[in-house]
Amino acid sequence: AQLNIDWEFIEYDAVIFNSFFTEKWEAYSCQNHFYSSLPHEQDFFALNELQIRGLLNHDFVVLPGFCGDLLGGSITAFQTNDYTLDGLEKLIQFKHFKGVEFPLDGLEKEGSIDDYSTFYDRYQHWYVCNKVSKFIVNSVRVYEYFGGTWLLPLWDDDLLSYWYSLPYAVRKKQKLYNQVLFE
Repeated sequence: AQLNIDWEFIEYDAVIFNSFFTEKWEAYSCQNHFYSSLPHEQDFFALNELQIRGLLNHDFVVLPGFCGDLLGGSITAFQTNDYTLDGLEKLIQFKHFKGVEFPLDGLEKEGSIDDYSTFYDRYQHWYVCNKVSKFIVNSVRVYEYFGGTWLLPLWDDDLLSYWYSLPYAVRKKQKLYNQVLFE
């Protein structure tokens, strides 16, 4: 209300999900994955419905808050006692592949892991290079499909460089991130 922007609620129900079986979905899903990930359907249904209702401007801009919490360390909110490369591989296989063994592309295997800080930094690096870049950030393609543009302000190079330069101790459990947000 303060920004004078109308709010449109799109209920995700059986009728909305029927668009999953249309030529429009097929066209979208075939053009956005770039053979590196699955199509991201989450926003497709709402954007499709907004377009059907005539509420989607042809030149809209989306600034999703994707991944801002990652800068603060949200993905490292787990406990382990095995701060080794082997422990890191096991953790990734368990958390992301449910124990099914997959090759871990992009996992730095050179150099030792001496402490929990190095362990979590290596985990975060793998996570960002594999899940975030291939799935989460790729999800912005849906805005392009519907004629819009997007910006990822929380993935600005300077902002990323700053947060990743901080020691893990201040990123742990989003300590500094939450402090900055609340202040």
